[in-house]
This record gives sequence, structure tokens and C-alpha cells, in this order.
Amino acid sequence: MRRVFAALFLTGLFLTQMAFAASTKFLLSARDGRNVIKFVSKAPLETIEGVTGKIDGSIEVDPADVMTAAGQFEVDLTTVKTGIDMRDQHMREQYLHTDTFPKATFKLAKVTKASAKALADGQPVEITADGELTIHGVTRPVSAVGTVTYMKESEATKARLPGDLLHVDVSFPILLSDFKVERPQFVMLKVNDKVNLHVDVFATTKYPEPRERKQ
Repeated sequence: MRRVFAALFLTGLFLTQMAFAASTKFLLSARDGRNVIKFVSKAPLETIEGVTGKIDGSIEVDPADVMTAAGQFEVDLTTVKTGIDMRDQHMREQYLHTDTFPKATFKLAKVTKASAKALADGQPVEITADGELTIHGVTRPVSAVGTVTYMKESEATKARLPGDLLHVDVSFPILLSDFKVERPQFVMLKVNDKVNLHVDVFATTKYPEPRERKQ
């Protein structure tokens, strides 16, 4: 009997360790400088594009099962640039109120659809993912569509980042009014209530330490 219990205990311990080992954590950092978060507003009188690379966060997923993916990202809204300094200032001060709400966050809750179960090396997988987006102090559910691509570390990938990589390229629309971002009457022909968000980032299992500044 003792041997049976011992065998069951060891089997359970082994399976538990395997479950934890299967999950891989990928990190992304604003220090990268090449990640892209972009919004596009197409209004009758103007199309506005805003871009920033200041995003931090992590994704945890079992490469053998993309449906297990979960994660959270944080974007520094004070760094968004539209190409016109005065417009950037108005966006921060009058609409997004970044003095009070400097960050936007996205929490990935679950992957609801995937074109393949496993993340094979270098093969994009089409996904639909549900999550929660927080902007201007308001949280709303969103659904993102795009691709994720897993890449094992190689000499080629090291030129981008060390470690195994996860490339996330997804988009989703939002309504500014859903997040209580008010548009004054005089800008409604220049700023659409509907804004498309595009996330194009690389996360790694082995993020490099920040370089020390030379004195």
C-alpha cells in the first residue's frame, strides 16, 4: 500500500512539474525601442495616426497550446506622437488627460479562436483574443484579431533580441466615447469616435539587462 501511495505521489508531483514547465513567460519592454503601438482615426476632414513604442508587459503561454495564452501590457500614453507637437499636447491635456491617466493597459483574458493549436517555430498562427482595455480610467471588453509567431532562439533572431521570441501582431477597434474621452464639437470632423488600434510587438524569454550609462 505504501508503495502505491508513493507511486501516486511521485506521479502527481511529476505531472505538476510538467504543467509548470510547459508554460513559458515572454517579456516585452519599452527599452526595446522597436515595438509599435499605433492608433488610426479616420474622420471626414482628417486622418490622424499616433505612434509609440513605450510598452511593457508579459505573455505566458504553453507553445504546445496557444489557447492557454494570458498576459498584460501597459502603454505610456504621454509618449504618443502624431507628427504635430501642438496636436500631441492637446491630445494629452484636453482629451486623454494623461496627467491623471498616463497609462493604458490591456489584459489578455483568453484566446477564443486559433488557426492551429501549437506554436510551431516560425509559423504564424491566426488568433482571436478577448481581453480588457483600460483608457482614461475606464475599462471595457475588447476582442483583438491578428497573428502570433513563435521563434526559437537562433543566430538570426539574436539580431532582434536574445532568447526565444513571440511576435504579436493584432488589431482591434474602440470607441472613444466608451472610455469617456470627449470630443469637442469643433473637432468632430477631424477626430472620429471610432479608433483602430494596432499592436506589433516582440516579447522574449530572455530580456537583456539595461546597459549602464557611461560616465
